Amino acid sequence: MNKDKITQGLKELYSYAENTHKIIPVEGNKLGVSIKGSTAVIYYKTPADFYKGYGVYLINRRNACFYEEFKREYERLSLMVDCSRNAVMSIPSLKKLIRILALLGYTELQLYTEDTYEVRNEPFFGYLRGRYTKEEIQGIDSYCDVFGIELVPCIQTLAHLNRIYRWKEYWVRQWIQQIYF
Repeated sequence: MNKDKITQGLKELYSYAENTHKIIPVEGNKLGVSIKGSTAVIYYKTPADFYKGYGVYLINRRNACFYEEFKREYERLSLMVDCSRNAVMSIPSLKKLIRILALLGYTELQLYTEDTYEVRNEPFFGYLRGRYTKEEIQGIDSYCDVFGIELVPCIQTLAHLNRIYRWKEYWVRQWIQQIYF
């Protein structure tokens, strides 16, 4: 399973970075990068470890001979992106961020949304700011999975959902909530 993710992720990264060596992934308990001649060996335990090693390789690929072992400082390394202020990130920008996070060894990406996701029969969710459809979130999740990153969609629906009430279609709902809750 890990080998398939590594192969798929490397194909994606090859289109953005020039490889000067043959990359050999070696799964095990050791984490590190070895460059000798025209070969680079990346030792990894998880896909996230591999891509961190690949990031180390990219930085040092000009060296004729290089060896560095590293350890994972944290089991989870996460970034939260606020998609509720102003506009959501475009899918291409989000994929670029995912690739960067993978090369830095991140294991988790959280997308914080308030009303910037699609809700059936609710056209004002994300109105004039953008929103992610169910299919886009699934696609982002699949893309993250290739790089060993877990996607956590953070959907806030309670105290922070006030922005939806700026549209008159929701005023009656707000009035009813104030009376009954």
